[in-house]
Amino acid sequence: MADITLVPAISPELKAHCIRIRKTVFVQEQGYTHVDEDNQPEDTIALHFLLRNAVDDGFMGTARVSVRPEQTCVLSRIALLPPFRGGGMGSKFMRALEEWIRKQGGFYFVNLEAQDGSYGFYEKLGYARQSAEPYIKDGKPHLLMRKDLREAAKE
Repeated sequence: MADITLVPAISPELKAHCIRIRKTVFVQEQGYTHVDEDNQPEDTIALHFLLRNAVDDGFMGTARVSVRPEQTCVLSRIALLPPFRGGGMGSKFMRALEEWIRKQGGFYFVNLEAQDGSYGFYEKLGYARQSAEPYIKDGKPHLLMRKDLREAAKE
């Protein structure tokens, strides 16, 4: 994955890049107007990442990782800017996030809430549906999905 770099957003400036990408994708593009991307309670306890393009050093996407009980991490606010979709960059981003989680040790599962329309993308990456029917979150259908990193490591 030499064409991309996963950058921990540990400074206020880098976190501001995360928020800008989230606003572009979730508010401007997807119409989540009632969601305040500046004041997400989970943001205070999660580790945020930016996806950097090695070609021009620009940021292409963002995600946050939260730790949960039972050896589980939750990926949320996963966003890839429109110009970088469709060429495999989303899959590379997810694999980079999963690899970072693996390297931390002690985590066996990754959970996420997939938006309607993205279920197939996550299933191709090895995520399994945990809810039979979509549920409404922030006004839009979502499914809880989970990946067992131990099984993925065997492949």
